[in-house]
Amino acid sequence: MKGAPERVLDRCSTIYVDGTDLPLTDEWVEKFQTAYETLGGLGERVLGFCDKHVKYEADYVFDADAGNFPMTELRFVGLISLIDPPRPNVPAAIDRCRLAGIRVSMVTGDHPTTAKAIARIIGLISVDSMTPDELEKERAQARSLNVTPGSATLAVALRLTTASRRLIVCHCCNFDA
Repeated sequence: MKGAPERVLDRCSTIYVDGTDLPLTDEWVEKFQTAYETLGGLGERVLGFCDKHVKYEADYVFDADAGNFPMTELRFVGLISLIDPPRPNVPAAIDRCRLAGIRVSMVTGDHPTTAKAIARIIGLISVDSMTPDELEKERAQARSLNVTPGSATLAVALRLTTASRRLIVCHCCNFDA
């Protein structure tokens, strides 16, 4: 199985290391998180992989909708990162839009760390900018202290499904979804 690393890892109970299956301990989860954040912080797309050895008849038909195969107690086998750099003309296009008074937003399905790194690379946000998750944490802290935070305009929406991204774009452009 492949997918969002944190979701893949959540389905695993063991990890494959140097040819051996080991229990997925907190130490391994911490190492995973460090590697994932490091790669994502470079603006790389990261995929997680896991497997499980199973025995089925040769003519068995796997059906994702029916879920007729194991989805838990899997073995984490690793991460792969992909460099998918923005097109070279994107930063200049963002600058031109801003000069014309157009607010530019990035809507993505990427992990927050990756999305933030890419937004920085293309000049959409500054080093001090926060993701929606970070902003919400700060607001929650402020609410707990009875402080009313100022309003903010988010430049990056992340970890969204294709349908959610389409709805946001249509809403922002006043199109029917």
